[in-house]
Amino acid sequence: MPNTLGLWGDLDDLELLRDIEASFDVSFCDDEPTKWFTVGDVFAALEREFSVQASAGGKCATSMAFFRLRRALTELGVEGRLKPDFSFSAVKQLSPRRLIKELEKRSGLRLPSPTLSYAGAGLLLLAFTGLVASFFIGNGWLILCLLAVLVLGFPVIGTVDRGMLPMGSKTLGGLARAAATRNYGRLVGEGAGMREGDLWRVFCDLLADHTALPKDEIARETLLIGKRTKAA
Repeated sequence: MPNTLGLWGDLDDLELLRDIEASFDVSFCDDEPTKWFTVGDVFAALEREFSVQASAGGKCATSMAFFRLRRALTELGVEGRLKPDFSFSAVKQLSPRRLIKELEKRSGLRLPSPTLSYAGAGLLLLAFTGLVASFFIGNGWLILCLLAVLVLGFPVIGTVDRGMLPMGSKTLGGLARAAATRNYGRLVGEGAGMREGDLWRVFCDLLADHTALPKDEIARETLLIGKRTKAA
């Protein structure tokens, strides 16, 4: 099978495009993405955008994100040794969902969205399992009730659920690395240096959020779309 990100063109490709533009602080012409078929095509477009800004000097983007997040935590009254290995499990006064929202507001950085907690995910899984079972039972009222729970309950749970921090962002250092990826273009514009290989590494980190393909298997020849030869 060809090496592919597994995008199918059902808006997941547009979501990736928007994420790339936001993370690298660039804007592509409407017809430019129609010429992209591989990861290398997208990366070449990014290289053109950053060719003038490339510099081996400057600050570290991750360090810049770390100090902003640490200052935001201090403003929130979080105490303790705020080092890279600081675990957010020690922050009891705010739920993970609220914490991310406050950190984004105070630091001005785009951060990864929290996932559903085990409790929230369990409720949705229970409703879905009941829905499948009710189809076999043939109980129309039960099917309607469970459908209502799934349709109406998902946004409600997504709002009130405490959430969990994504894997890799459960410490201050991990969240700083994720923030550096999602704000790379802006941080470069504010003085972060671009060392050899940095742009590709950050690009692959971003792609990893949109594909099940292991990051070390992403290459320039990796296809964007799965079965359909279609641009992002």
